[in-house]
Amino acid sequence: MKNTMAKTSRGKKKGDITFGTLVHAFIRIPFLLIVTFFIYFAIRGQIVNNIDVQGAEMELFTQRMIYGRNSISYYDSQLERLYPGTIRLEDFSQEYFSQNVEPAIFYSEDNRIIGAKLTLLEKDGARIGDKDYVVYYNKGFFVEKDKLFRAGAGFQTGKGGVTASLTKVLVTVMEKGKARQGLLEVMILMQNV
Repeated sequence: MKNTMAKTSRGKKKGDITFGTLVHAFIRIPFLLIVTFFIYFAIRGQIVNNIDVQGAEMELFTQRMIYGRNSISYYDSQLERLYPGTIRLEDFSQEYFSQNVEPAIFYSEDNRIIGAKLTLLEKDGARIGDKDYVVYYNKGFFVEKDKLFRAGAGFQTGKGGVTASLTKVLVTVMEKGKARQGLLEVMILMQNV
């Protein structure tokens, strides 16, 4: 009788251990998968894959054209002083802009990245006199991409489209030694990358 009890208790223990291990495995594996997926998606949500700096780059480009050392702002060579936000009407021409500003803001020989149109107006937005005061940075690119931009919102997204930025800045306009308030409109078109 003693022998029979030992065999029975050993058989129960072995079966209990095997069954308990299987039950724990079936509970642990799905729980482990759920926790793993939760951790994966929590971490994935916090990682930044790409950073859009296009707006900041266009703003920086605008600031360089208006307030930089070689910009459209008036520079007194005798005093070696820059007057930020002051524009001499006589110097606001495509020739002056091409000689002084474009070489200072250099993207490449064949610039297919950015173009700009600067329009100088009266403070109320009217034309100055009977002449249009308009200069371009990378005119060929700007004219080409302006058509694409004006075609509609569907063409503004994706790698083939362009993004635009229109900035209006109050400036001081110097004309024949007299100063008055004016408005400078800076329209920038930048290729999406």
